[in-house]
Amino acid sequence: SFNELCRGLDQEKYLKLTSLEKQAGTQNPPTFIWHTNEDQAVPVENSLMYADALSKVQVPYEMHIYPIGSHGLGLAESMPHVAQWKDSLEKWIKLNDLI
Repeated sequence: SFNELCRGLDQEKYLKLTSLEKQAGTQNPPTFIWHTNEDQAVPVENSLMYADALSKVQVPYEMHIYPIGSHGLGLAESMPHVAQWKDSLEKWIKLNDLI
């Protein structure tokens, strides 16, 4: 848990340093985000807050939230619906001339 990660550290300072939404700025590159709504390790709200922060500083992003799937799916090969994130990423990269 977060408290275990912060043991012995200034939790407020550590939270600010590790919260992507607090680090979003014009230095961020265009960003592709995918998450699952069932992720118990990292709440989907974290991705929503990050996307909101990127939007506020006008960093282009694309976000996909899949209804099922646990944390740490990687390529999600066992879940075809979620595994389509790779195809979406490839299209997004080409659309934004990032290769």
